[in-house]
Amino acid sequence: MSDSTQLQTIRVLIVDDHPNTAEMLARMIRKLDFPMEVLTASSGEDALQQLGSDLVDIVITDFMMPGMSGLDLIETLQDGRKPAHIILMTAYDTPGLSTTARRLGIQNYLVKPVDPERVRDIVSKAIQEILPYRMAIRSTTRQRSFKILIADDYPDNVRLLSVRLRNEGYEYITAEDGVIALEKMRSEQPDLVLLDVNMPRKDGFQVLREMRADPDIAHIPAIMITAARIGVRDVQKGLSL
Repeated sequence: MSDSTQLQTIRVLIVDDHPNTAEMLARMIRKLDFPMEVLTASSGEDALQQLGSDLVDIVITDFMMPGMSGLDLIETLQDGRKPAHIILMTAYDTPGLSTTARRLGIQNYLVKPVDPERVRDIVSKAIQEILPYRMAIRSTTRQRSFKILIADDYPDNVRLLSVRLRNEGYEYITAEDGVIALEKMRSEQPDLVLLDVNMPRKDGFQVLREMRADPDIAHIPAIMITAARIGVRDVQKGLSL
C-alpha cells in the first residue's frame, strides 16, 4: 500500500464478545463511501493483541465484556494509542458511566440493539471530523525527521492531529495559544506550523504576521486550519502575510 493510500485509509476497530454483532457492524461500516480498513476483535485482550503498537482512527467497543470491559480497553489505549474517535456500545445505564466516559474522551454511545442507520450516521460524522486533519497533513512534506508544531486551543483538534502525526512517524509539539506558539517557534525551530485561525491571546493571523516579521522564524512554512466558515477577505488576509 502506498504512503498516500495509507494516509487516506480510515482504520476502524470493532470490539464485541459476540462475533456476529461485530461482523454485522463491520458490514454496515464497510458500505460507507470511504477507504477503510475494518478490524474486529472478540475481547479487549484480543483487540490489544491485534493492535500491538499500531493505531486506529475509530474504536467501537462493547461496554460489558468478560475479562477486560470496554472502559478498561479505552483506559489502556490512553498510553499513546488513543484513537481519534471512540464509540461505546451499551445496553445498561450504569451509575457514573457518563462521567467516566467524558474523562476517557468517549464521543458517542450506541444503545443495543444497535440501529444500523445510527451506526452509519455516527461513523460517517466521525470520519468527516478526521479527514480535514488528514488533508492538512497530506499538504506537508513527507520527510520523517520533520518537527511539526500544532498551534490550536481546542484539545479535540490537537488530539486528532497528534494521533495522525504520530502514526505517520512525525515528531510534533503543541501550543494552546498564539503567544506560546511564537515562543515555541523561536525555541524549537519546527519545520512546519499547523496554525489555528481562532486562538486566545493572539489569533492565527497575528501569529503569522509576527512570524513573517521575525527573521529567526520567518522561513517556517505555516498551514492555516479552521473549523469555522471563512470568507474571501480572510483568505486574502492570510495570503498577504
